Amino acid sequence: MSEAWGPAQLQDLAWWLSLAILGLVLLILLGLLSLRLYRRWRAPRWHIIRQAHRQLLIQCAVGESVDARAWLRNDRSRWTFLKLWLRMQLSLKGEASERLSRMGRDLDLARLALKHVHSRHYAKRMVALLTLGFLRQPSAVALLQARMAQGHSHSVIYAGRALLEIDALVHRNEVVRGVLAKEDLDLSLVAVMFKPFRTVLQPAMLDQWPRRDPCDLTRTVSAQLGPTVRWLRLARALQLQLPSPLLVPLLNPQEDIESLIAAIRLFQGEQGIEPLLCLARHSDWRVRAQVARALSYVGQAANAPVLVELTTDREWWVRFRSAQALFRIPGLSTSQVLDLVRATRDRYAIQMTEAVALTEGKA
Repeated sequence: MSEAWGPAQLQDLAWWLSLAILGLVLLILLGLLSLRLYRRWRAPRWHIIRQAHRQLLIQCAVGESVDARAWLRNDRSRWTFLKLWLRMQLSLKGEASERLSRMGRDLDLARLALKHVHSRHYAKRMVALLTLGFLRQPSAVALLQARMAQGHSHSVIYAGRALLEIDALVHRNEVVRGVLAKEDLDLSLVAVMFKPFRTVLQPAMLDQWPRRDPCDLTRTVSAQLGPTVRWLRLARALQLQLPSPLLVPLLNPQEDIESLIAAIRLFQGEQGIEPLLCLARHSDWRVRAQVARALSYVGQAANAPVLVELTTDREWWVRFRSAQALFRIPGLSTSQVLDLVRATRDRYAIQMTEAVALTEGKA
């Protein structure tokens, strides 16, 4: 065996292997080059098609009579058209949006959306869910409700937006319940997708306010507080204007930290900011930082002593938020703020305030 695989044979084997690898690499490069050339060759045609689709959608939105079927000869061109149609739907409302919905129903875009609603590709699934909503066909409600109940958090958001597009007043309660049931919710996506329906969703949100039972000792603290924190975070993502009687009970130093911070972020101070000021000496620095941040929106010049004291806090973030708030509350000039902080003789407070003055353009 050793004679069969001597040095000369091993050298020949290595040479052939290298040649095979080189050939494989060349084939891959040739394939990539061919694909690039094909796309470059196809790009002008698809650009013309997209421009034609866009023009048809604009004409339909403004009320002109159009016939798009000549441009929709196969599912690939229909999918390109559908994505442009959906993008325009997301930026329109009223009669223009309704005209596009009728156009989509006439072109049977629902069939294409249903084809991709269970696709392995995330983007195709989300486009399909939104399309079913903007077509505003009641026949899609059952499918969207199923996705609300079983889907991933993003699917829940997109399916919820679709249900709101079909009939916001009818479906708002189930959409709110479905979204609140998800613990791993993408709040930034919620803020974008549900923005047009804030006013409609507020009553449904108030109906779903989690009322905790202090006498129920069978549930763990996290089980009772989890729904409250999720509710508050969702309300903040939706930028809801919440009544003070709902939030003030949560502005309690003994409250769970997560609930307390979420409540501070939502506090509007329309009935006074005393509950907020009582938290300025909270033992948790995160709460103190949120108090300083909130005072930058609802505070007044009379609250300056509290913020000046917070600029001497041992935590960097508290000092930073407090210095920001001092420059943002009305009634105090830059020189007054600097004089108040310099009077503390705390070098960290002074350095922070001077640095914030530079970044805020106050120096």
